[in-house]
Amino acid sequence: MTKYKGRKLRIGRVAIVIVFFLVLIIFLGTIFAAKADATDEYARSLKKVVVRENDTLWSIVKENYDYKDDIRSAIYEVKKINNINTSHIEPGQVLYVPVE
Repeated sequence: MTKYKGRKLRIGRVAIVIVFFLVLIIFLGTIFAAKADATDEYARSLKKVVVRENDTLWSIVKENYDYKDDIRSAIYEVKKINNINTSHIEPGQVLYVPVE
């Protein structure tokens, strides 16, 4: 009788572990799906600009971004979006500019 009871306890523990991992997988899946949707939506609101010879961040922002306030804050936003720390850009480099 005790042998049967021990097996039943093991099966119960295994079932609990399986259920736990299934819930964890579903939870993580919904988090990553929501993040992907937000990223796709944000990516759709950006315009891809290829840097040409003699382009500057100032000229790219002025030509491609309908900023509302000071152009310097718009340049800061473009730098943040593109994960660049300096204003140095090179021909052929791809930048993303917000579309509003």
